[in-house]
Amino acid sequence: MKFQQLRAFHVTASEGGVGRAARRLSVTQPTLSQHIKALEDRFGVALFEREGRRLRLTPVGERLFKMTSQLMTSWDEIENLLNQNNSVNAGRLRIGADAPMHAVELLHRYRQKYPNIEVSIRIQPGGSVLEQLEAANMDVAILVTPPAGGNFYLQPLNSEPLMAVVPIGHAIADLRSISLARLNEETLILRERRSMTRAAIEAELQARNLTPRSVVEISSREAIREAIARGIGVTLMVSSDCVPDPRLAVVPLDIEDSTTHLTEYVVTRQDRRRASVIREFLDIALVYAGELSHRK
Repeated sequence: MKFQQLRAFHVTASEGGVGRAARRLSVTQPTLSQHIKALEDRFGVALFEREGRRLRLTPVGERLFKMTSQLMTSWDEIENLLNQNNSVNAGRLRIGADAPMHAVELLHRYRQKYPNIEVSIRIQPGGSVLEQLEAANMDVAILVTPPAGGNFYLQPLNSEPLMAVVPIGHAIADLRSISLARLNEETLILRERRSMTRAAIEAELQARNLTPRSVVEISSREAIREAIARGIGVTLMVSSDCVPDPRLAVVPLDIEDSTTHLTEYVVTRQDRRRASVIREFLDIALVYAGELSHRK
């Protein structure tokens, strides 16, 4: 059994397909498939089964994937340790986020300081990002209200108020402020169910015993803005997501609801927070968080 075979299996399982895994590893698809087949043939097991155009792990494959996740984490830490010379000179950092704004800014700052580090960002629903982080397929994440304690280390990044976003010309658009109870009478557009932003908004409504009249589920902020502009419904967004758009109006919440904020955190696994590439990212994020706080 060779390390290349285990890595080929692990990356294919992470990416859900041979094509994406081959691009990530910079090898050809036949080479990758040969590594996986050699591993399966040697031990007489099937690690994947095809489900449409995707590959799905078999029960044995799922158990092996948990083990290879631990192995790849250790491998990355060994590589980072041996590559560093009292500073971060080489290695890889994988960032996950449920929104691009702060993630891209932090990537920019990290690359300026450590240009030799290979850095990538994946934008996914918060629940998916958290799973990838737990499986060591991501190194750090920027998430709204992730679970505290347990296997995760949370470092506060930014807290922003929720704002109502409605189509221009709507009766709400001319109000100086609006209550969550009044907004609840509208069709509410929310992110997909794995979104932590959606979960936080629903928690705020439930705390006030409010149930939306109807809900439309849309998976991206850009598509939500387009839906609002067409009069499909209204939504709640943090202030930084309320980009200028002549078709939309942004209305603050009433004073009794004005304490409704969403807090974003930089998240990593407790057992990985001291890895050099992650530690440096946390330090950069801490400085950035201070800047954001002073702007308010």
